[in-house]
Amino acid sequence: MSARMIPPRYKGAVRRHPVLVTAALAVLLPSCGGDGAASGPGGATGPAGVVAALCDAERQAVDGDVEAAGATFQDRAHTALHQVAADLQERNATLAGQVLEAKQGVEQALAQGVDGETLAARLSGLNGVLQASLAATGTPVGGCA
Repeated sequence: MSARMIPPRYKGAVRRHPVLVTAALAVLLPSCGGDGAASGPGGATGPAGVVAALCDAERQAVDGDVEAAGATFQDRAHTALHQVAADLQERNATLAGQVLEAKQGVEQALAQGVDGETLAARLSGLNGVLQASLAATGTPVGGCA
């Protein structure tokens, strides 16, 4: 069925999913607080830097140092993740939404004061989603060493 054969009242439904993802991103991106400044002196730059920061935070969480893992996530990955998600949004809104959802999972774990094992699992999940999204959009990066 061609686009001109779709009755006008249904045309919005044809592309509803990307619109919902874009709307969700508009809500999620500013919801993390902060002033939009750089991640900090050791903040990640670009996708590879974000992946490296998430790997470091995951290692710290596995070692049971939840406080250090949280600081690494906030200081080195958080703001840069927003930029990576914004860049992904331009190429694939669904993947960008998945990255932001996984990021929210890490933020929730930190807010709830979970143990190192749980936080490590969330960080690993975020890193996996991020790496898969980047690879799917033509920007593959290496994983954790």
